[in-house]
Amino acid sequence: MSEPTDIIWENRAITNKTRVIRRSIVYLVILGMLFISGYAIFTLSITSLGLKLKYPPKDCLSDKGFIKANYKGSEAD
Repeated sequence: MSEPTDIIWENRAITNKTRVIRRSIVYLVILGMLFISGYAIFTLSITSLGLKLKYPPKDCLSDKGFIKANYKGSEAD
């Protein structure tokens, strides 16, 4: 049995139907936020992969002839 001081008397007026509706709204908001964040992560990872394929890493030190030919005055030894 609950003590009278432990009961939040303002909440006694809320029916079970109202409580279910409020809980459903909260779950829908959380689900929407999860969907939006998942979509953002998916989109950014696809964009990142596309940029990695568009601009692959280049080993400039092994291509010294290219550096000397295109950047005169630089020492690439």
